[in-house]
Amino acid sequence: MTNAAALNQSELSADERRAIMAARAARTERANRPIHLVALACVLLIVAAGALLLAWGRLNAAKTQLGNAADQRQRFIELGTRWREVAARASGDQGPKAGDSITTLGSRIQAQASQAGLVNSPGVPTTRDTPRAGQPTKRVITSFTNVKDPDLAALLRWIDLSLEEIPGLDLHALTLRIEQDQWNLSSVQFSRWERVNP
Repeated sequence: MTNAAALNQSELSADERRAIMAARAARTERANRPIHLVALACVLLIVAAGALLLAWGRLNAAKTQLGNAADQRQRFIELGTRWREVAARASGDQGPKAGDSITTLGSRIQAQASQAGLVNSPGVPTTRDTPRAGQPTKRVITSFTNVKDPDLAALLRWIDLSLEEIPGLDLHALTLRIEQDQWNLSSVQFSRWERVNP
């Protein structure tokens, strides 16, 4: 058989021998080609690209949250500085200058809420007077509770507008809480020194 195969091959032309060798090489290449490894590498590449896109999206969201937190931190610092200035003025020797009585003080503060863009009304305030013994002045404290809004900037704008628009009004105390989807001024107190009518 071997001699017959050798004889048959010797009878073949050079082109035919080349074609047979090329066919054998192609069969051997197909048998040795690692298609499963190439497919696995493609799947891993797709998974890695998806993970990269997901991480990139989360990074952008985290950057946005960080920027918002930095802005809010700055507003808190400004509010704290203003509160300390008010407290220092109130505890000074000469004391604050008393103004005329404002009978609509609470409603005037409430009116600033719509100007500031608050979603919710600040509600009805409570007012208490603290007269000073032997002095013709009293401190009027107007308190609001549970003033809620999804935007912290709107709450701070409400406080700013109230202090700007009402003469002699100061921020007396403030308690701020963060709830699930909004900010809550659980307690905010404004104070104003007024003259006592004789």
